[in-house]
Amino acid sequence: MKFQDEDKICYLYYKNVKEDVKNIFFKYISRCRIEEYFRFKKQNYKFEDFRVRSPKSINNLNMLLTFSIGLNLALAETIDKKLFVLEIIEFSKSLKKDITFWLYQIAKGIFNILTLLKKALPLLKI
Repeated sequence: MKFQDEDKICYLYYKNVKEDVKNIFFKYISRCRIEEYFRFKKQNYKFEDFRVRSPKSINNLNMLLTFSIGLNLALAETIDKKLFVLEIIEFSKSLKKDITFWLYQIAKGIFNILTLLKKALPLLKI
């Protein structure tokens, strides 16, 4: 292909069009995963509603959320191997059972389990 702009000429050479299309596709898919990660962070953890003022506090909160989401991702990767993860998903009480992105269900399940524990701890006299 040849593009001309007054005094400038630019040539585009493609060695392997198939590989270039594959690379563009996989980069686009990874971009979608990153967008899904930030949407998850904003929706489930209300990342935009925090009440800190200093940049250091914002960075600390972001790091804490990143570790929490990393734990959720580690649990999601073992979904076929661990009964514990399946129990967490059962506690999420989600309507859809056959999905591929498990972060929402795992986060909701952990929230529901911790809510039950919060109610049950005062009843236990330890």
